[in-house]
Amino acid sequence: MNNYPKVYLLLLLFIFLSACQDSETDTNSWDACFSCTVDSWTGDFAGTCDYFDAATNSTVNDLPFNLTIEETASEYFTVYIIVPNYYSATISGEFSNPNYISFGGSSVSLSANLYSKESQFRLTGSSKKYHMKVDSLVIDQVLNFESLKQVE
Repeated sequence: MNNYPKVYLLLLLFIFLSACQDSETDTNSWDACFSCTVDSWTGDFAGTCDYFDAATNSTVNDLPFNLTIEETASEYFTVYIIVPNYYSATISGEFSNPNYISFGGSSVSLSANLYSKESQFRLTGSSKKYHMKVDSLVIDQVLNFESLKQVE
């Protein structure tokens, strides 16, 4: 029996719920960016992250985190995530909501929310690496991050 459609639907639901979930950090001085444009999202973000490795069941906190968002086609993003010596991923998807992005691929996902304060932008979210095993989705690595857009 082929359970891939059910697993895929469950994965999409998980990604959507992760994107909608508020960050645990204080966002009182930051406003959800409901009117942000592609230009608000694109650029380089830097901050810190917590990294979880399921193979070793270990977590490393406060690692340096870098993320770059490029518009590679009209309202289509490619995102590059780098945590030196721990995690790197590239994922693409369509820009369809000014407040959050949620992209899912065959082995990696990204969910992120954008906040603004004056001319500053703060990006929070998570990225996951996973694989399929028989008819189950197995999480390999999880990255929870908070970052600020770097001004050129």
